[in-house]
Amino acid sequence: MKKLELKPHSLTYADRIFTLTSAPEVKNALGLHVDTVDNTIDFLQAVMQEEMNGKTVSRAIFNEEEELIGITTLMFIDQTKKSCSLGTWIGHEYWGHGYNMASKYAILRIAFEELGLERVFIGSRLANKRSQNAQKKLPFITWHVEADYPDVHAELEEKEKQPCLLNVVYRADFPIS
Repeated sequence: MKKLELKPHSLTYADRIFTLTSAPEVKNALGLHVDTVDNTIDFLQAVMQEEMNGKTVSRAIFNEEEELIGITTLMFIDQTKKSCSLGTWIGHEYWGHGYNMASKYAILRIAFEELGLERVFIGSRLANKRSQNAQKKLPFITWHVEADYPDVHAELEEKEKQPCLLNVVYRADFPIS
């Protein structure tokens, strides 16, 4: 598995994040409306505030060369329900190199070992086949849980404004180190 490091966000990462998310491959996949570095700074400040409020754990992903290559985020953390949702994006020039899987393992360790969660939902737009194919590589994921968690599925589709697939990783199925 690829070696990487997850680091807390810093405003000093704004230029690099803006560059990565400006690529059409990433911008279109995420449906982003971030048009300036200032928008990226606003995003980072909002994420850091959400983390201080206990609603989010978001990390910048750094590869072996210590390059920032993407972001992975635990969001909508609900300690009562012991669940959250997970979203990850990787800069398109790093696609196909195993960074997505490695980042998922790292952020899921935080969810299960540090936060004590039991379920992490991973959704994707039905139109985003690349995301679905990446999720298929995760041996511990449970597919198509829309009927089991209709409220979570409805919230995802409302957020994305289009049909979505809902999957989940259960703590019991994840290889805790």
